[in-house]
Amino acid sequence: MEKGAATADEDTGDRLGTLGSDPLSPLVEVRGLRKQYGRLVLFEGINFCVRRRDMLAILGQSGAGKSTLMHILGALDSPSEGEVYFASTLLRSLSPDEA
Repeated sequence: MEKGAATADEDTGDRLGTLGSDPLSPLVEVRGLRKQYGRLVLFEGINFCVRRRDMLAILGQSGAGKSTLMHILGALDSPSEGEVYFASTLLRSLSPDEA
């Protein structure tokens, strides 16, 4: 490694600041997520949390809602029901610039 080069952990720590400094504290937490378009329920009952250094795979058939879920997690779309927290902050409570 080059002198002065940051390791992956150091780089993550710099970008996240104090977020996720407790490995048991969730960075992302999803509670009771549901997405519905009219009568079509794309998904419901989605619950999970991602902690520092966790990896999570989103798997499903074409049209199962994987991209929609990622849009919700990225604050590009809103759930029909449920809550998404980033570092204990409810995403709906953030301004578009903060999200």
